[in-house]
Amino acid sequence: MLRRNIYYSDVLSLRKNYRRTFPGLIDMAVRNSTPELFKKDLHAYFSFKIDHTTSEVRTTAYRRILRLIECDGTVVNELSTGDRLSIHTITYLWQFLRGELPETVSPDLFIDLYHQLEQSEMPEEIRPDRSLVKRQMNRWPTGLDEEVIAIRERNKERIIEALVRKIERRHSPSGRYQFTEGLSEEEKSNRSPNGGGRAVSIWLWQSKVREN
Repeated sequence: MLRRNIYYSDVLSLRKNYRRTFPGLIDMAVRNSTPELFKKDLHAYFSFKIDHTTSEVRTTAYRRILRLIECDGTVVNELSTGDRLSIHTITYLWQFLRGELPETVSPDLFIDLYHQLEQSEMPEEIRPDRSLVKRQMNRWPTGLDEEVIAIRERNKERIIEALVRKIERRHSPSGRYQFTEGLSEEEKSNRSPNGGGRAVSIWLWQSKVREN
């Protein structure tokens, strides 16, 4: 099985592994001169697979690949940043298989795609023992445990406090988040976006990324 390590962080080495495991896929990419033609062939290939299998696991894997094909070239709104992001997963795969990949694309994408393709060709249907699963689950705390709830609340308060301080340091009148004069600390905390929920932690992290 292909794993994330130093060896496979090299795109050339990763492509050699694709050649060994999926030679037909590389041949398909090479003979199609555009990503559109490649996507058309790939879609026909996996559609045929769906029509000729009775395996639920394989069908799920095939449909997952088909969704990636259908979404390639679309644009989505990233709600946490307000940006519009273009999706080029299969186009990047075509470039990667042909040896024409831009250096800006992370090899991690193709490690993930490798596992998805591997599952579509050689799926393993694992049915663990019910009692074993229950024992394994009981080894770890859950989100309903009192200690976990307390930790989550402390983290929420820490995020709100950090966010309040960050908003206070911003003086631009065009800023998205601002405090009016005379607010108490409690009022500032209550007026922080979503009261310090997940959206706040994402917003705070993204702010740090932009500033750095």
